[in-house]
Amino acid sequence: MTYQKVTIDRRAIPAGAVESRWNAADGWPLRRIDWMADGPARGSILFMPGRGDIYEKYLETLAHWQAQGWNVTAADWRGQGGSGRMSDHQYVGHINDFSQWIDDIGGFWADWVVSRPGPYVVVGHSMGGHLIARAIQEKRITPDAAVLS
Repeated sequence: MTYQKVTIDRRAIPAGAVESRWNAADGWPLRRIDWMADGPARGSILFMPGRGDIYEKYLETLAHWQAQGWNVTAADWRGQGGSGRMSDHQYVGHINDFSQWIDDIGGFWADWVVSRPGPYVVVGHSMGGHLIARAIQEKRITPDAAVLS
């Protein structure tokens, strides 16, 4: 396979990528980005960042995967990044219980897999890696492959 070098503006959402909101079961909106492959997809990758992260921090990685023919989705966790705060303080990323995040990823996953072709790969970084591992162990998500860092 030949890898192409991808150059993007790190300060702008790439052309072709679409930002939107997904509403959890309780109505909480999670910010997401979807970037579809330019042709037939090799499969679909869901990237979930760490605590306090925003998916913009990983645009180069998302661009690489998309350039390799994957449909790519990323989202900010509830109370993190562009998915709002659970407290009145704009810099505090609080959650009452980690099970809220597991409920969110379980619901997100259920909607995501019916709208994308497989195989399904989930990538979790830092706290996202912990939450993805827990969601897999609890059988809330069923990826074909997982990468946890």
